Amino acid sequence: MNFLKQQIEKIIMLISGVLMISSIAIWAPVCQKPLELFRKNGDVKYMAMKCRHTSKLLIYLSIILIVMAIISMIKNKRPTYIPVVIGVMMLVSVNHKYGIGMCKTGIGMECEATRTWIYICGALAIISGVIAIWKEKKLAK
Repeated sequence: MNFLKQQIEKIIMLISGVLMISSIAIWAPVCQKPLELFRKNGDVKYMAMKCRHTSKLLIYLSIILIVMAIISMIKNKRPTYIPVVIGVMMLVSVNHKYGIGMCKTGIGMECEATRTWIYICGALAIISGVIAIWKEKKLAK
């Protein structure tokens, strides 16, 4: 029990990364169909949707989160601000204005379920960083 209490922020960080990758890869994948863009001359161009690019970014951020959690467990050091930054990047990546963006909600796209998991995992990453910062400030006193 004492080990879990000492490593709680690292475990939450690890869970956040694994959940994000698992949700994108297994139970809430993003749209796989390409967009069909019709040109004036009659040609059709196929492009990947924004949600596909967002999912790649989220997988990379999750890998960073997992590696950082494992290194923190091995070296027994607290991650401070990086999980908070990665969590905010996860949440912002869904936004069209500041991030890559995703499909609009309510139109029946597959990535609507992914959006929920992005919010959950981003919040978990932020919580793990806040716990680590709080423990660091508590130890400094």
